[in-house]
Amino acid sequence: AARMKTQPLLPWGQVGLGLVVLSVVGYGGLLARRRQRDRFRISPSEVARLLEGTDPPAILDVREPNAYAQSPVRIPRSPKPRKPRGSADKRSGTLVNSLSN
Repeated sequence: AARMKTQPLLPWGQVGLGLVVLSVVGYGGLLARRRQRDRFRISPSEVARLLEGTDPPAILDVREPNAYAQSPVRIPRSPKPRKPRGSADKRSGTLVNSLSN
């Protein structure tokens, strides 16, 4: 009895190649988005160099007040964080706008 050769249900070679191409394009898009998002970030050593220069930048510490209190790290010449904008003041029950102070 001669065995009949059957056709594959799908062209698996083309499907595999398509998945590889789709993956490469997808990862390329993710890499491009990350580079776009990180284009204004600088390294800690660059920040230290700028702070030691003749015209140091203003750096704002935007951590939550409780995270600031628990952390031993302080940013030189940065003001202490205040209550977040629109947070409830527990003593008076009113909203506090930290930017108006």
